[in-house]
Amino acid sequence: MSCQNCKSFQHLCKSECCSLVPIDKALWEKNQDKVQQKPSEILEMGHNVIVPITPNMKCPFLSPDLSCAIYDDRPEVCKLFGNESHINLTCAYQRANGDARSFHERKKIDKKQGDKMKQFLGKK
Repeated sequence: MSCQNCKSFQHLCKSECCSLVPIDKALWEKNQDKVQQKPSEILEMGHNVIVPITPNMKCPFLSPDLSCAIYDDRPEVCKLFGNESHINLTCAYQRANGDARSFHERKKIDKKQGDKMKQFLGKK
């Protein structure tokens, strides 16, 4: 993970970054015993990639204590999160260097990420 101070921000963000994530089918099958929340739907993205959709829109591998049940085997996108190379890889609570963001910055990032998610899900 690129977020330098992730654990120190979890009480604020509640692991917002652990949401809908594209997962390789092989990784999904391998880790079925670690699923924390059963998806209500699984989107087929092609190229052996799926997106499990849970009722609360969180990652199915997110544990109640906000830790990742497959941390050592997590998808590449999860490893890249926080590097800010794309709006969806940007933490709203801290910059890539670990410094806290302002409330205004968080709101701006949240809006951009929400717009991208609606676009992804085909909603306007």
